[in-house]
Amino acid sequence: MYYDWLADSATTSHIVNWRDIFKTYKPIKNTPITGVGGLRAQAMGRGDVDVYMMINGETFTIHLHDVLYVPGNWNNLFSLRRWLAKGGDFSRQDLTLVSKSGKLIMKGTLTPNNLIKLRFCYTKSDTKNATHKAKMSNLAGQQQLKP
Repeated sequence: MYYDWLADSATTSHIVNWRDIFKTYKPIKNTPITGVGGLRAQAMGRGDVDVYMMINGETFTIHLHDVLYVPGNWNNLFSLRRWLAKGGDFSRQDLTLVSKSGKLIMKGTLTPNNLIKLRFCYTKSDTKNATHKAKMSNLAGQQQLKP
């Protein structure tokens, strides 16, 4: 299954609006998030999310830590600041994500309103998706990334 995220160079946290994709999850309280124009949202939880992508026949896994769950947010946000802080890089021309080892792992697409969309594949960590996870793990050349 695919799950679209927007690349965001301003946000300091990865943000998702779907509780089911968390591998680990902890409810939180009193965590307001302020956005453009002073818009405010409330984070309801935080945890870890694994996202997968395939490029040039290789599957890559990115382990995202301390992802905020904001159920009312319209979009899922991939924090480019956090990606860079953890050792990843990206090409600023076409937003190609690059791993710590310099390997190309994903290419974003430009939306009609000039935002960069990243299309990740995901699985839940529960047994309902064990078959799908096994298929993802068996793909040739899978690499684990931690930015």
